Amino acid sequence: MARPRVRLRTRIVVWFAGLVLLQGIALATVITRLVDMELRASARRSGTNMAQRLLLQSTDSVLTGNPVALYKILRRAQAGTPEMRYAFILDRSGEVIAHTFARGIPQALLSLHPFDRPDPPRLITYAGEPAYDFSATSDWGGVRVGISLAGVEETLARVKIYAAAATGAAVIATVVLALLVSRPVERLTRFVATATAAGRRDLDPEVLGTLETSELCAAFEKVAAELREKVEELTRSENTVRGQKEYIENLHDNLGLAICVVSSSGNLEFANERARSRFAIHDPRSWIDRFTPLDEEQSSLARAVDAGQPFQGLWRAADGTVYDIKGVPIRSVEGAPSMLLRFLDVSEEIALREQLERSEKMVYVGSLAASIAHGVNNPLGAAIMKAEMLENDARRAGLPQQFLEDIEKIRALAARAGQLTQRLLLFSRHSADDFPLHKRRTDIVAIARHAATQLEDKAKARGAVLRSDHADALPELDLDPEGILHVLVNVIDNAIDAVGPGGSVHVESSRESRDDGDYIAIRVRDDGPGMSEDVMAKMFTPFFTTKDLTGGTGLGLAIADRIVRQHGGRIAVRSHPGRGTMVTILLPLDRKSEAT
Repeated sequence: MARPRVRLRTRIVVWFAGLVLLQGIALATVITRLVDMELRASARRSGTNMAQRLLLQSTDSVLTGNPVALYKILRRAQAGTPEMRYAFILDRSGEVIAHTFARGIPQALLSLHPFDRPDPPRLITYAGEPAYDFSATSDWGGVRVGISLAGVEETLARVKIYAAAATGAAVIATVVLALLVSRPVERLTRFVATATAAGRRDLDPEVLGTLETSELCAAFEKVAAELREKVEELTRSENTVRGQKEYIENLHDNLGLAICVVSSSGNLEFANERARSRFAIHDPRSWIDRFTPLDEEQSSLARAVDAGQPFQGLWRAADGTVYDIKGVPIRSVEGAPSMLLRFLDVSEEIALREQLERSEKMVYVGSLAASIAHGVNNPLGAAIMKAEMLENDARRAGLPQQFLEDIEKIRALAARAGQLTQRLLLFSRHSADDFPLHKRRTDIVAIARHAATQLEDKAKARGAVLRSDHADALPELDLDPEGILHVLVNVIDNAIDAVGPGGSVHVESSRESRDDGDYIAIRVRDDGPGMSEDVMAKMFTPFFTTKDLTGGTGLGLAIADRIVRQHGGRIAVRSHPGRGTMVTILLPLDRKSEAT
């Protein structure tokens, strides 16, 4: 089928008009977008300045408790700013002090911004029109301001109308110009066709001159120049858009936050540079399953994303980092539902919070220890004195040696109870660097045997077997005997509690050479249920205990760890669930000990 033939003049008109129309539409779109961005940026700057100004103006009135002055400030600001729709002031607890609402503050506005840190403006719909909600915070509270974007929308609508009118005028002008430019060409074509039909082979130059071919060439040159200008303008616009895109991407990468966008099925759609480097995202789906919630009642991150509802919570990554993750439902470019995820590293805040909790507990322990030391030491002192008097009377009466040994045990246990009370008081008042020790040359094997002897009765009562195996001729160490005795008693006591009836606890000591020097190693092994890695990581933390039902305080091993570390040693733990536990206490040999 033959293609329909179209006159050259028609093609010129259609081509020029279509080209100008497309260029006009593209240019109008770019201009509208740039104007929209500039107007919104101007609105954000104005709203931020207004919020900061109200924050400064309200400071004195808030601090002096003058709500009347606050309302006057808000009313005056609203009267002087037509685009301001509302404003309200909150104290540090989040309670509203003053506002401009006639019927109370909508609850949705109160939870729009976090109150403990600066937050960028939020785009909302208020009273049926778009608006920006700005927040400014201070030590005493904060200010919230709503700035309407109705004026921006009206200006943008006028810009669109002007752009459309300019494009239409350009198209009309182009059509007229094309008709004028193509008229000489059409005349020339008809003249050539007529002359050829008449058999004329020579064309009169004068006739050709009347066709204004030179003007036709000039007109085409003019159109080409205009086209080049349009292309250059579009190129500049494209470079501007590309630069803005790069700016936004750089902004995402330098925010200090990891940002991701995932689809409703959990597939990754976007991740900024920090997210890619932090999470080593390879599999678009499985990486999100590596986050575990800190709150046991909280669902997994994957389920929170699948729910498609806004959420916020604390999750721990595979490397142990804790993130405050906030999810906000959005729409992708294609209109499909997606989820914007913001990852904020709060590991230091969590650690500081835990440290604060421990410090508060230590303050409580200090006051408790002081009370115990005052209320218990006097009765213990009397018990020790009575035990000594009873021992002297028993010796004069010639009672059996076993009776004298039992009295000595009573005196020794009472003395140790007093020493433990003093150590608890010292633990609450001193750090690991200045914990007071009373060192002297001591036989470590004798201390280990003494610790085992004190716990023999408990092991028998629980149906457990307590065995000791110590190397011969171990050198004496310069240490605090009461402190090391406390360490061994705590470790052995925990082992006995772990094994239960029918279990066994083995205490042994030996001399060992390691990469960092020579040590006396005291090992306490049991065949109990063992410990998980999570329990082992916390076992030396003050107030951590697994004996909630048996009266554990969580301080025994914490004190033991301090004592051993101040002796220059360390405690190593090896345990597996179902395979028992081995605790190794390493005490370094000093020069005198190495010489022996």
